[in-house]
Amino acid sequence: MTKRKPLSEFLRRALDLGRTQTELARELGVSRSAVNKWLTGKRETPERFRDSLRKAARPGWKVPTTPPATTKTGAPIKTAGTPKITQLPGGNENIYTHARSAFARELARVHASGNAPTSFSVRLYNFRGEDSPKSRPGRTRTIEVKNLTDAEILALSSGRKDVLEDVITRAVAAENYSKNFTFSRATRFNFDTTP
Repeated sequence: MTKRKPLSEFLRRALDLGRTQTELARELGVSRSAVNKWLTGKRETPERFRDSLRKAARPGWKVPTTPPATTKTGAPIKTAGTPKITQLPGGNENIYTHARSAFARELARVHASGNAPTSFSVRLYNFRGEDSPKSRPGRTRTIEVKNLTDAEILALSSGRKDVLEDVITRAVAAENYSKNFTFSRATRFNFDTTP
């Protein structure tokens, strides 16, 4: 019976050829920390990775590109940074996203096309006014931010968080909430490109 080479030897050989732990992790479908633990001996490398590690230890191996994740129907998986764009009558769009960075990116795209909105809605979580009882948890509020100036749109589209907080503060004051308020996060940005 021939003795099989230990899997850690394949890992070391792959690293000696210039592979990184991240590339190996991507190839094997595990985390980089798992590869690190195998290399340091804190965990034993599972036998099911023998063929993949043997291929990675050969010269000329390239990191395979991972196809984008899809649902069972084949549609791409939506993430927090993926905006949902709905076509409206008249050629305008309704844009909805959870992430502030995606909101800024879409706002910049729409502003460049000349259809910058003058308002948007945002959901604030753990919203607490100065008169809120401390024993009661914060509430969730959806606020409509109106009357955006061109300078504010430019600043928001560049991702400036301070301007976002300023326009939210102005909108909260316009809704007659207390002036001293807090919230933990702002998500669910929604706006139309209708002028």
